[in-house]
Amino acid sequence: MSIDWEEIKARHRIEDVMQGRGYKMRRSGTGFLAKCPLHGEQKGESFSIDTKKQLWKCFGKCQCGGDVIKLVMELEEVGAVEAAEILEGRKLMDDPPGMQRVPRTKREPVERPMEIPIMRELPNIPKLYKGEVRHWQALADLRKLPHLGGVHLAVQNDVVRFCLAYEQPAWAVLDVEEPCNVQVRRMDGGLWFERAKVMGIKHNWARWPVGLTVALKNPKAEIVLVEGTGDFIAAYHAAADGWTAGIPVAMFGASNPIHDGALALMGGRAVHIIEQHDEAGELATARWREQLEEAGCRVRCSKVPTPGEDLNDHLSAGRDLAVIFG
Repeated sequence: MSIDWEEIKARHRIEDVMQGRGYKMRRSGTGFLAKCPLHGEQKGESFSIDTKKQLWKCFGKCQCGGDVIKLVMELEEVGAVEAAEILEGRKLMDDPPGMQRVPRTKREPVERPMEIPIMRELPNIPKLYKGEVRHWQALADLRKLPHLGGVHLAVQNDVVRFCLAYEQPAWAVLDVEEPCNVQVRRMDGGLWFERAKVMGIKHNWARWPVGLTVALKNPKAEIVLVEGTGDFIAAYHAAADGWTAGIPVAMFGASNPIHDGALALMGGRAVHIIEQHDEAGELATARWREQLEEAGCRVRCSKVPTPGEDLNDHLSAGRDLAVIFG
């Protein structure tokens, strides 16, 4: 089955794709200008769209350009065939024998009610990539999860990426769009410099919750607040399996209070805190609950039932998630 590339490009205009994904554009002559979505441009508008030729070009940092197919390839970090399938919303080519695709979660861009404040200095982030099925499965295996669905959902929601950090293959949790806090862990499960499981990137806001960008795009959804990278992935696994319709958000370090700026963005929301069953988890829940209730949030709490365990432990042991999310 062949693909009619010109027909697909004729059906999908670049400006419509940009608008549908929530990117703001400004009319300039017969085309549009925008902040480049590929390199996270903060100042200026280097992304130019020629509406007559249906071509785009970044005249800033990345210097990329092309047609609508190329745009989706760059935005989604996929090949040309998958980019065309994303545009069409359907499968265009049969998979090779023995290959199975992981279903893609369709994004529904929503205008954020409030913007996350831009940091004076962003974290020093290594080059990130979405990875492939083998990377997602490796991470699921590392966390002892039944399947890779939760990892894939987290990748598609732009809160998990893969990278080379401190010269080691690693996985990272962060808000790709607003990288205030970036935490990395080794893919081999080892310790960083023989002392720490998790390593923050320089210039992190350690008190800033990761996953908040996704929550702001879904203002009516409950926030599922957890502590740590492992429980963050476990919460996404629970979401992928339908145990919760909430949006996972993670704090890192049970002793950290929630940043005041984040509290302002979370104000008035429904929040479900998943408490780790230890003294640190109990203290963290009490601290966060007080902060959230003062911000006008409707808070409920669930404790992992087995002493000494967290959500990832509970899930990887094959225990019933209904006692936590039911």
